[in-house]
Amino acid sequence: MRVFPVLLVAVAVAVATGRFLVLSRTGRAIRSVADDPDAATLCGVAIERTLLLAFAGAGLLAAVAGLLYAPAGAVGVDQGVLLGLYGAVDPRIVSSIPATEMKMKELGKVYEPHIFEGAAHGFLRAQTGNDGANMKATQEAWPLTIAWLKKYAA
Repeated sequence: MRVFPVLLVAVAVAVATGRFLVLSRTGRAIRSVADDPDAATLCGVAIERTLLLAFAGAGLLAAVAGLLYAPAGAVGVDQGVLLGLYGAVDPRIVSSIPATEMKMKELGKVYEPHIFEGAAHGFLRAQTGNDGANMKATQEAWPLTIAWLKKYAA
């Protein structure tokens, strides 16, 4: 009976996350940026740092969820939907897109690739590179990501 331990860990993580967001300075910063980034900036909150911490925290929560789910069976990349955000300057990755599209279609899975002209591999972490192309790709990728999340995670 795996359900009870998994539920117990999930509730504990949820409570700990809620307490962190309410009681810690970082948690309050994350909430303030989510509520009103301009006001948070005026209050001295480092927006980029806070967004990075929030993103890392979300990744940590996803890792915990994966660990809780993993014993139930094998987990593979072909089990869900895939959003691909690729810089066109990386031919190694871009050249693999048609084969990936074909395999995902064969598996009956959703694959949504987007190629950003002039942007390099890892354009999200190196936004000032490639003569502004990485920043442009980042600005275009963000609304696509939000739309994708609304469509598939809702």
